[in-house]
Parts: sequence; C-alpha cells; structure tokens
Amino acid sequence: ERRRDGYRLTAEGARVLGHAEAMEAGALAIADGPAQAAVRGRVRVSTLASLAQLVLLPALPALLAAWPELDVDLLAEARNVSLALREADIALRLGRPGDSDLIGRKVGEARFGFFAAPGYDAEARLIAYDEDSQAVPEAVWMAQRFPETRRVFRSNSHLIQAEAARQGVGIAHLPLYVARAFGLAPVDFAAPHPPREVWMLTRAAALRTARVRVCCDAFAAALQALP
Repeated sequence: ERRRDGYRLTAEGARVLGHAEAMEAGALAIADGPAQAAVRGRVRVSTLASLAQLVLLPALPALLAAWPELDVDLLAEARNVSLALREADIALRLGRPGDSDLIGRKVGEARFGFFAAPGYDAEARLIAYDEDSQAVPEAVWMAQRFPETRRVFRSNSHLIQAEAARQGVGIAHLPLYVARAFGLAPVDFAAPHPPREVWMLTRAAALRTARVRVCCDAFAAALQALP
C-alpha cells in the first residue's frame, strides 16, 4: 500500500513475509557455500555524506583487503532509503529509528560543537541549514535558540558548512568528527546540541549473508571510534 510516508505491506504481505525471508536466507546459504567463499558480491550502504566520506571511506581499504571479492556501493544521501524495498542493504542514521520491521543497533554517538576557522574573531555570524532542512533536529534546535542571530550562509551539507567555516565565512554547528577533519577550532559561542545516536539498520534476511555481516562489523567498529 502506498502512503504519504512511503510503502507499507498489505495484510497478506505481512502474513507471508516471514516465509519469504526464510526462503531467501535458504537460497543465499546454498549459493554462498563455505564461509570464506561467502564473503563476495555487492553490498549497498546508505548514510549521510559526512559519515560516508570521513568515517566509512577510511575503513574501506582494510575491509576490501580482507575480503577481495566484496563490492561496496556507498550511497551518500540525506533521505532515509527504504531497506524493505531493497534500496540498500545497510542504512546508517542519526537518531533512534522507528522502523519496527528492521534490525537496528546503536553503533556510536555524534557529538556537536560550535567551530570556526582558527583565529576567527569576527562578529557572531552563523553558518546554518538551508530552508529545506528545517526538519533536521539540529536545525530546529538552532532556530529555537538563536532566532535573531544572523545566518550568513546556509547549506544542507555538513561538509559544505565545514568548508565555509574553514574559509572564514562564520561559525558552524558541526559534529566533532567533521570539525576535526577540516581543522576547525572550537568557538565559545553557546552550549551545543546534545549528542545524537548513530544507528545501523538492516533487514533480518540481509544480515544472514556473510557479505553484509562483515560490512556491518567493519563499519560499526569505525563508528564506535567517533570523537
């Protein structure tokens, strides 16, 4: 059934889902063969661009060296993809998910702060989210606490916000892992947004495949080391 917030299984679909996943897992087990040979094929991972570039990519060389027959598609996008519709095998999201039909685990925390270019001493000008990103929790939080502070620059990307701060445009509210990657300096502007949990989601059937499991383990280890 197509709804405003996406697709939902019909009652008949819900009835047969468990049987279908068991059939899929059995077929994959036959195709995979021995455990070592099973780690091959394509795994699609969806997450924010900043996590993709600054956290997952650095973990990729070791993962591919350990499993040379593994292929990884890294989808850097702000929207929440549908794992039920097989748009991805693994999704990494900020905040506790509400997907009751998925397997999820907390794999880290993203801590925030206010940052600017080293030596920045201009007036308090904020680098903020664009108007289409106002549902993002940090954007809502900033709008409520600093309604009068000038927004000198807006972007929906942490990476672009960080680069703008590095160029001296203003003060950005960023995850620590982003600020450190861009060499930004902390600014005593205000208390930052509380940390946000990072969750890893996948379908039960996908998690039964060796290629998805090794990706989950490698990326979870990288995310658990977030500053």
